[in-house]
Amino acid sequence: MIWALSAALLLAGCAAAPVKAPPVIPQEALSCPMGASVPLPPPKPRTVDAISTWGNRNERALRFTLAVLRECDRRRDEVVRLLEKH
Repeated sequence: MIWALSAALLLAGCAAAPVKAPPVIPQEALSCPMGASVPLPPPKPRTVDAISTWGNRNERALRFTLAVLRECDRRRDEVVRLLEKH
């Protein structure tokens, strides 16, 4: 009887500890949107108006890409917070 109790306690002590489930991370947080592509330069011969338009397009693409990078940083921070809570 004592041997059976000892064996049961030994086996119970060898059981694996329960494992926590991994945190659920939203799919949106795992990806980042694409930034704007760089506008092609105007064809030659280049006029002042064409260069000005091209410069404005570059500026808009830059602003859009910076906004996308801020969104990526926000999503990354969200994933880090979820993983730290786990």
